[in-house]
This record gives sequence, C-alpha cells and structure tokens, in this order.
Amino acid sequence: MDTSKISGVGLGLRDEFVSELLTSIENGCPPNRIGWLEILADNYFSQGGRHLHRLASLREHWPVVLHSVGLNVGSAEGPNMQKAAQMRRLVQEFRPAWVSDHLAWTGISGKYIPDLLPLPYTVESVEVVAANIRLLREYLDCPFIIENISSYACFQNSEMTEVEFLLAVVQQAGCGILLDLNNIYVNSQNHGYDAKKFLQQIPRERVVQFHIAGHTSQKGFLLDTHGAAIAPDVWDLATIAAQLFPGVPVCLERDNDIPALGELLRESEQAADIFYGRPPRRVCLEAMEDRLCY
Repeated sequence: MDTSKISGVGLGLRDEFVSELLTSIENGCPPNRIGWLEILADNYFSQGGRHLHRLASLREHWPVVLHSVGLNVGSAEGPNMQKAAQMRRLVQEFRPAWVSDHLAWTGISGKYIPDLLPLPYTVESVEVVAANIRLLREYLDCPFIIENISSYACFQNSEMTEVEFLLAVVQQAGCGILLDLNNIYVNSQNHGYDAKKFLQQIPRERVVQFHIAGHTSQKGFLLDTHGAAIAPDVWDLATIAAQLFPGVPVCLERDNDIPALGELLRESEQAADIFYGRPPRRVCLEAMEDRLCY
C-alpha cells in the first residue's frame, strides 16, 4: 500500500483502538472508512518494544501524521527540546506526512504543564512562536503545522484578534494550519465572535488538516473535552469549512468517554459525506505541498 498519501477522513489513534485495528488487519478486513491515522506522539515518547512494534504494524497499512501536546511551541524559553528529540526519533521511524502541535505554551523553567495554555495576541508572541516553529521544522526535518486551541481566558494586552494572531504566526513561520473546528466553535461561544467570519478570514492555501471533535457545556460555557459526540452546530460549521477549504483531510478526535470504534466510524461516514461526498475525494500529499512549504 502507498502510505505517502493523506486524504479523506482519518482517526485520532488511541490505545482503545489499537488491538481492534490490528485484528481487523490480520482478518483481512481493516475498516475502509479510516483513510489515515493521527498518532498522539507523546503517548509513545517513553514507550518502546511492543508498543512501537504494534504501531509499526498499523503504519504498514495506514499513512500517518504525528500530533503533539508537549513541544511547548509558545514558550519564550524555546521549545521543549527533550520532547523534540523523542519526536525526531518517531519521525525517522514512522515517516509521517507532517508533525503538528498547538498554538500554546505547556511549560516553564523546565517544568511541564499538562495543559494547553493561551498566549497574548501580541507582535512579540508572534515572533516567539514563529521562531520556535522554524526551529522545530528544521530540527525534525519534517513539515510542521500549527493548531488553534480552545481558550478560557483573554489577555488585556492583546493587540489583535485570535484569527489575526493565528495568521500572523503562520505567515511569519512559513507553515500551514491544523484547523480545529470544534475549538473555533467553542471559542466563538465563550468569547463572543462569529465562527463563520473566523473561517472566512483564513486563506485557503494555508489549511492542511482539520480536527473535529465534541465538547460539553458547564456552568454557562463550553469545554473542549473531546468527550462527546460532535455537536450539530459543529457539523454545521464543518459544512461551511468544507465549502471554503475543499479536499482538506479531516481527523476525528475522541479522548474521554471513548465509545466503541464502530460509533466513531459512523461519525467518520458523516464527516465523509460533508467534506467529500461519497466516496471521499482523494487528495494526494504531492498536491498539498504548497500548503506545507512556504
């Protein structure tokens, strides 16, 4: 199988799915609704042996991308190079189409913080993040894209809007965007902006990948929990995104209250209908090089 192509609907790989996917391969009937896998690389930084062997078996059947929550892209102290070294080993072994992380900071003074913390939307922050992305891209020797986060606080010293900040970062860093549609919707509700106008401001050529996931409501605001089915309003936003950014691959994420794989595959069918029609439109990596390299 040609594993150099990322297209259609992918699945965020979680431990709960690994055995079932491997069994499906052994039985000669892997789910054809899964076009590719997004590996949460941090789960494999300290694991070897059997875990990486199982991952390698999946890689033989599906193309992959690597996703991280801990490279500390937004840190004024620079990226977490210990985690970057672990990521580089995975890049060399599994040959992902690209690596992604979040427009956030996750540590200070050598201490890792297990959360995606927001940045002030300032020119200084743009310069810091862009420099960190360029450093990581060169160090990893792999295309690198950045994801918009959900946030629950605003900085008084911000000099631009969220979407202006995102675009300034990717322009200065020369990278593409992993556009999380659920995060856009959550922020639009919590911070009071128009999600559709957010999408309309993003240049089509910058968007390399989508994330789509579920959220929950708590005490009058939304939480990006990845612990529920995708909400109707997020599907509506996905319909708009599919029209604005045709052919971009989309990944389903689920991290909490993880259901049976079959339930997620039903969501993948809905995503395929919205983003590509039936069957999903195939978009090869070579056709996306202008989105990965600037």
